[in-house]
Amino acid sequence: MDHGVAEMMRLAAETPAETDDLYHYTSASVAVDSILTQAQLRLGLIEATNDPRESRPRYPPISLAHGVANDDVQEIWAEADRLLRRSAKVACFTRDYALPDWALEGQRLRGYAHSALWAHYGEAHRGVCLKFRRATLGSRIRDSVGDRGLLFEGPVRYSSESWSGSANAENLDLEQINEFGLDAVVTRFIEQHHQELFFRKHDDWSNEHEYRWLLVEAGLVPLYIDITGCLTGIVLGDAFPEARLRAVHHLADSCGGIDVAQVKFHNGGPMLIPLARPTPSSRPHRRTGTALERTKALRDAEADAAAAKARAEEFVRPLVSRLQTIIDRVRVELAECPAARVQTMSGFAAIPQIDRRRRPGVPTFESEYDVGVMCVVTDDSRPIEVVAGVALQSLNKDRLRFHGAITLRDLSSTDGETELWRFREESERDMEVARGVLDDMGGLVLGQLAPALASFDALRQHSVA
Repeated sequence: MDHGVAEMMRLAAETPAETDDLYHYTSASVAVDSILTQAQLRLGLIEATNDPRESRPRYPPISLAHGVANDDVQEIWAEADRLLRRSAKVACFTRDYALPDWALEGQRLRGYAHSALWAHYGEAHRGVCLKFRRATLGSRIRDSVGDRGLLFEGPVRYSSESWSGSANAENLDLEQINEFGLDAVVTRFIEQHHQELFFRKHDDWSNEHEYRWLLVEAGLVPLYIDITGCLTGIVLGDAFPEARLRAVHHLADSCGGIDVAQVKFHNGGPMLIPLARPTPSSRPHRRTGTALERTKALRDAEADAAAAKARAEEFVRPLVSRLQTIIDRVRVELAECPAARVQTMSGFAAIPQIDRRRRPGVPTFESEYDVGVMCVVTDDSRPIEVVAGVALQSLNKDRLRFHGAITLRDLSSTDGETELWRFREESERDMEVARGVLDDMGGLVLGQLAPALASFDALRQHSVA
């Protein structure tokens, strides 16, 4: 490569171009649950920052003219510190620099690419780096709080010198304090020396490339700035929790569809990877409308089904005692079975799974109310049983469906169920017709008990062999 070209490239890499973007590192919870959700950014108290040279008390020298009493200097220092430091509020950002595409490590000075800042402010790479357009954010801050006190902005300068210079050399004058008031004298002191006071830090902090807005006003609580329209991007840390990705994308969409990306460190260097929006569930559904509209339709279907069930339950109540009478007679017959235990209970054993009551609102919703009883004979020593059941369903369209079944079960086998008898009939929803069908079904199930018990005994004998 030509030496002149190489030198030009070297100089270009050493003097990067600063962009109009600023970045703010924070934790995932603060970003997702506060800043993005509320669209607000905090101007926090400077006494809460992590640089002790600006967060710890600061006592400017006080000059005393001859003959001026100085009995209350300690009180003046304490109040001056409150006015000078404790009432200052700050919002801190990292500046962004763009290197040429051909520069080695072209990402190294981007505002989102500082590994130390991710570790320190970005929750050990699990946090978020928010991207702002400087001009837009500055205009918003000035409009929001510019009339509340002294507002300053600019880059922080770094040096190896201690806090000194004109801000330390020029004393507060006690006679001026007595004349104009301490608050006015301190305010003027800040106006003259805000650069040395608030925009100069030690070289130890130079990796932050900080840009800040600082407001000095009487209040001792943080202020919040509406950042609607100021945010231009969200960058997630290398270890950002995947479980919160959907929340971030949702908030990014609510902020006007801003881009979401993630910093990944590859071979020791940062890479910015755009993150696509999660695809919504592709499972089809028959109902149209928004989620709220479809939820209302489901709620309405459940209410209609509950009302229909109540009406059906009231109609079939006289028939339930008839079902119980049938199963009581079955129990008496089956109690003659030797070495077996007989019990009756509520249950839908007589109703095939395909016919049982479905959830409200689905096309297969047919039964408004199911009721059934059954009698179970269990062998005392082997996992074998015979189940005799009868049931009744009240269907929509004013129909009734009757079920009866006897089943032999070998509980030691996954396919050990054999249906010995099945009854299924429908009728109109008429009480006299229903009673007649139940009487017929009762006679049929009693007539099937003897062959059912014979099959039960045969299976018991087979199990013994």
